[in-house]
Amino acid sequence: MRTLSHSRASASAPSASIDRDDGDRSDAGNASRFGTLASPRPRSVAIVGGGLSGTVVALTILETCPDVARVHLIERTVGNEGRGLAYARRFVHQPLNVVAARMSLRLDRPDDFVRWLRLHFGRRFSPDDFVSRKLFGDYATDALAECSDGPGRGRLSVVHDEALAILPGHDARYRIELRSGATLDADWVVLALGNSPPSDLDIPNRAFLASPFYASNPWDDSATADLEPNDPVAFVGAGLTMIDLAIALELRGHRGVIHAISRHGLLPQVHRATPPRAMAAPSGTRELRALELYRWVRREVDAARLEGGSWRSVIDGLRELTPELWSRMPVVERRRFVRHMRPYWEVHRHRMPPESASLIADLRFSGRLRLIAGRVLDVEVESGLARVDFRRRGRSTVECVQVRKVVNCTGPECGSRRLDGPLMAQLLGKGWLAPDELLLGIRTDPDGTVINANGARIPGLVAIGALRKGTLWESTALAEIRKQAEALVLQIAEA
Repeated sequence: MRTLSHSRASASAPSASIDRDDGDRSDAGNASRFGTLASPRPRSVAIVGGGLSGTVVALTILETCPDVARVHLIERTVGNEGRGLAYARRFVHQPLNVVAARMSLRLDRPDDFVRWLRLHFGRRFSPDDFVSRKLFGDYATDALAECSDGPGRGRLSVVHDEALAILPGHDARYRIELRSGATLDADWVVLALGNSPPSDLDIPNRAFLASPFYASNPWDDSATADLEPNDPVAFVGAGLTMIDLAIALELRGHRGVIHAISRHGLLPQVHRATPPRAMAAPSGTRELRALELYRWVRREVDAARLEGGSWRSVIDGLRELTPELWSRMPVVERRRFVRHMRPYWEVHRHRMPPESASLIADLRFSGRLRLIAGRVLDVEVESGLARVDFRRRGRSTVECVQVRKVVNCTGPECGSRRLDGPLMAQLLGKGWLAPDELLLGIRTDPDGTVINANGARIPGLVAIGALRKGTLWESTALAEIRKQAEALVLQIAEA
């Protein structure tokens, strides 16, 4: 496999000085001035975040946009470019929840991932296989290296550093301050920050959250590393994260009881090979209600079944329509959807591979995985174990389980923690960013251009992926990210 050449920005790296007295240039009210700072054609793009979103953007620009002379891919963790959190080398057994045939990084080469698999492993894998997350990460890093040697030769710079601030530039539109003290100039800045860790459990005993009995980030190496083979464990949340961790424990020989506690007690549905259903959104441009959309989807499911199909084809067919449907819902209806319908949407939209479903069924049949529909009330440490108090859904009595570890599997944070960190704090403080109404991400135009606190577009500052969830709802899967990257290239080409 190829290797990338990297640059490490350091305090000694040469850079032009920054005018610290930026005064009225840096506040939200003068964001429109950035348009006058741009060169006639964009010369460089800085991508903040080197995970899946950032990698797809870099590849798309380097392979299809010759106007860009330089792409800076800023990733603070060495070796993490192309992988991000989800495709780390340690995820040897955790499978993707999408078949290989649909995991190409390139829109114009839909079989790219399958060809890569066969190049390295012969006919061991088929297009319909759910391969490991680690292998997909290998493919992504190889794609970056290949692009560096090909269409991106001399144009890609992988910068192992952390972006702390984005300021108006001098020769370029923006200047990025890095933790090392170095700076980067860019005509376009892409925020590709990916998902945030889960929000901590909302329990009265806040001290427990700092104890060794609790793992706040399920993808951290230490989350389950200290469990003995027979230790009981509680996973709070029953989505794909819980599925992956339960399978990982099983494969390493863990035999203790796993308690999976979630409010609705719903497991992800299972993938089946079904083509997406061709559908048209409800006619007209009027606003839509959440209940109306629910009833429309049910009618489509009924029609699909009459034609010999299934609900899976309807859910997959909705992917093309989701941005339009979401945009036609007023904020109060979006909030109603998130509060009441989101759990049911998630388990049908984000499904698990058949192999994972089979292992989970075996664990449940043996009694080693116990699914509990309920709410965690509090957690206390007693006698060397964590006592988890919970109330089952629809009941008034309080029950408890004693476990060696409580692991937070509630899913990526969609609230304030997503906007934590020095860069987000700086941009929010300047008024260049504003949270969306549902606190799912930040405010953006449909094309990804960031909207500031005054409601104005910030030219050349673009969000990709998870930060756009409030605008698009579905904005984290590879298919959506590829389209967003392609739209960004069109913006750059037309600038």
